[in-house]
Amino acid sequence: MTPREVHIIGAGPSGLTAALTLARNGVKTVVFEKAHDAGARFIGDYQGLENWSTEEDVLDFLASLGVAVNFRCVPYTAGTFYGPASDRFDVRAARPWFYLVERGVGPESLDQGLKRQALEAGAEIRFGRKVTHAEAERVIVATGPRAADAIARGVVFETSHPDACFGFLDDRLAPRAYAYLLIQAGRATLATCLYDDFRHAQTYFERALTTIRSVVDFDVRSPQTFGGYINFDVRPSWTRGDRLYFVGERAGFQDALWGFGLRYAMLSGFLAAHAILEDEDYDALCRQRIVPRIETSLANRLLFSQLGNHGYLWVLRRLAGRDVTASLRRHYEPSRPKRLLYEIARRQIHPHLRETACRQESCACLWCEHGKRVHTAAMDRCVADVTTPPSGLNA
Repeated sequence: MTPREVHIIGAGPSGLTAALTLARNGVKTVVFEKAHDAGARFIGDYQGLENWSTEEDVLDFLASLGVAVNFRCVPYTAGTFYGPASDRFDVRAARPWFYLVERGVGPESLDQGLKRQALEAGAEIRFGRKVTHAEAERVIVATGPRAADAIARGVVFETSHPDACFGFLDDRLAPRAYAYLLIQAGRATLATCLYDDFRHAQTYFERALTTIRSVVDFDVRSPQTFGGYINFDVRPSWTRGDRLYFVGERAGFQDALWGFGLRYAMLSGFLAAHAILEDEDYDALCRQRIVPRIETSLANRLLFSQLGNHGYLWVLRRLAGRDVTASLRRHYEPSRPKRLLYEIARRQIHPHLRETACRQESCACLWCEHGKRVHTAAMDRCVADVTTPPSGLNA
């Protein structure tokens, strides 16, 4: 029986996708968000909707969820990667290998686009409301990651460089992960991602910024530093009783290899809403539609973590000149060997940091060190040192 009212805790992509799905089907839907607006923990940084893990194109995927593209969603079919010795490798794709999206409170952001659609569908969103107990018949919990399996430090800035995508594989810049530079419409996001050695995140950020500037010539104006974190996990259940439904990174739905989890977030929100509307088994839907590729990504993470710089060079040589989308899709296909590797990976890969909340205004907890408030003086000095030319024209 469809409930009369559903409460959703968290106005991220998973929560808002669930909200617009429920509201369009006549269910009274109330979203509670502790921040002042959707996307408030982001500053306009660019992320990607990956387009390689399935045959279904992102645009078709969004349409299948009932999500309109009323936000920045730019296809990228080529990119340039640099290996540990700054060797250059150009990659291409027969179709977009990812769609660039903007995060934050800007009018073209994914967050604001989904908010508009949820409101137009009839959902109610209550900002500035931190909820510890919800009284509705059904509650969808979309409060984001509980732990940090990987972190990112980066900078967002304005530039005159043309649109481009650059990636960097080098453990000296991004241990067991990658650094990147995305440029679109006069704005850019440069960041380093770490799956290891979190204590030295600042050092890796400084190295990445210096290295990227040495091989890519771009100007920097109005830089803003940021930090972030991701959490991936595979659990036996994503419900509690017949009332609570966990979605997005709160459910552990995240790509363990590269951290491209937006598709999983939105799909899980849709599946939770669908399960409520049709009185279906949400756990079964997750096991069918999401879990196999999450498990495969964990197996891929185990393999990638063993490569090191020599292995990265081998990977880049294999990808150069090939259809990168087809190559990546093969690695994301569930298989018996990947299932066996997953059984090893799930015992070896665990969150590095766990915090329930920030305890005070200024502390060294997860959320202060790697969350929105990671605009540290050290990061700002590093950006200023590397990006300010003698003329002093850059901010």
